[in-house]
Amino acid sequence: MKDWTKTFHSHLPELLKKYEAQADKAIADFVERLMTCAHDIHPTIQEALQSFRENILSIRAVLKISAANIFEEINQAAKEAHRSVKDEVLKSWTATYLQCGAARGKKLYERNRKTHKLHVNGEGGKPMYERAGAGIQATLNKVLNQLQGKFDASYYNAVAQLREDLRVMLERHSVNSVQNGTHQAVLAKERLQKALSPLSEALENAWGLELEPEKEEMESSKSEQATKVEESDGDDFDPDDYL
Repeated sequence: MKDWTKTFHSHLPELLKKYEAQADKAIADFVERLMTCAHDIHPTIQEALQSFRENILSIRAVLKISAANIFEEINQAAKEAHRSVKDEVLKSWTATYLQCGAARGKKLYERNRKTHKLHVNGEGGKPMYERAGAGIQATLNKVLNQLQGKFDASYYNAVAQLREDLRVMLERHSVNSVQNGTHQAVLAKERLQKALSPLSEALENAWGLELEPEKEEMESSKSEQATKVEESDGDDFDPDDYL
């Protein structure tokens, strides 16, 4: 129970904070590089980029909301998995408790204790813990196995939104520039597009690389839970501890 509390009540919120900090840094780095590459570009494009900068920074909130929803799904799965243990215990022990509760006569305590001990050595002991552990793992895996896909979708949506906003901004100002006869602005737009291509790729790579530890740590948590279930199968199971 101590490890469960540490994982889902302490470690998981820490991972969310770490993710939010990394997302903030990735976006901030992108904005800084974007504004740097625009220093020597036509003033018309620079003004447009200043407005576009605010749109980019707003992507951070979108990523954080998406992450919060994903982590909340993990929390809900953990609660569901925890509740499933109660169902398994009731299913395994109800008949024994009813039997002991209905018993009467001399040496009742000794007889009930013997009944409990026999059940712990049978279906109410190690097999019950194995079934409960397998149920917990299955419930958590339903969510954990989808994590990478959901985070990837969040990144791709953010990058796609950035690319589209940038395209619209550049096209709008390029059309105005052509209509006004400012051919220099059109050339500046082309230069900016070339400069932005590696920046967009860097942003995607940054998300992919920076967020990898979260995946590894989550996989580690899954592995630790599985290991604990397997360890419960060992010879150190002592029925007397539960009587």
